Amino acid sequence: MDLFPRTLGWNLERALDAGELKSEDNLDDVADQLTQIFKCDSLDLVELVMTVEETGRSPRTVGELLTQLERGSADGASAANTKK
Repeated sequence: MDLFPRTLGWNLERALDAGELKSEDNLDDVADQLTQIFKCDSLDLVELVMTVEETGRSPRTVGELLTQLERGSADGASAANTKK
């Protein structure tokens, strides 16, 4: 899975707007939903969170993850290609 913050952030915003998720939802509690929203498997989701954590922050909620994804795309940092 290629991790592109802008695309992942857009998918996450869409899920929040549709009421599929809430900003305060704990990432551990909604992991299955996130794999469907991002069209990835659970390993990809772990790699996504690890990539975000490399920025020095550890997102615990959906809202924190979205903030980190938005910062990543604003900085022009398209995240790592974690699967080769």
